[in-house]
Amino acid sequence: MLINIGRRAFTALIFGLAFVINPAYVTGCGSSEDGGPFFGETEMVALLDDFAANAPSVFEDGDAQYEIELSLVESDGGDTVSSRSGSAFASTALACGSRTFMKSASACASMTSMVVEGALTVTRIDGPQPVVVVESLPVEGRMAALGNYLDFVTIDLEFGGGTASWSTENGMDFALDRFDAQDLGGDGVDVRFQ
Repeated sequence: MLINIGRRAFTALIFGLAFVINPAYVTGCGSSEDGGPFFGETEMVALLDDFAANAPSVFEDGDAQYEIELSLVESDGGDTVSSRSGSAFASTALACGSRTFMKSASACASMTSMVVEGALTVTRIDGPQPVVVVESLPVEGRMAALGNYLDFVTIDLEFGGGTASWSTENGMDFALDRFDAQDLGGDGVDVRFQ
């Protein structure tokens, strides 16, 4: 009888742990045969260079038309990749001192991000002569790729008094999603595009 109770308690304990402990923490979302992401820091930097080279972005705010020119580079530190495949514990990649690989508790998709910095120039272009609203304003932000390929990528930037975001779904053609700036250039110019 005592052995039977011990066996039942042990079975109940194992059964309870199976519901409490998520096996995905140990095994990930699936097989590691996917092996992604299939790009590295070099490819992300090349895409960032292409993005900056293909600027400017042109947008309208009311009757005013603006052009954005960017100069962006990878910033030191803060690069991350998170994925549900592989080990359940966070570890630092030895190949890239500032790149961190960590598990995401809620999703199976990989997210790779790179910290960026640079300068932003905004020019109003709807008049007879272009007027520079702000020149070489320091910006910082993040370039993020969702998934195993450089297809779904966003670039989010912050600068004194504003934010800007671009995205692509094919890894080539970036579109300006949002530009929001208050008192741009210290001249009380508020610019919004969404």
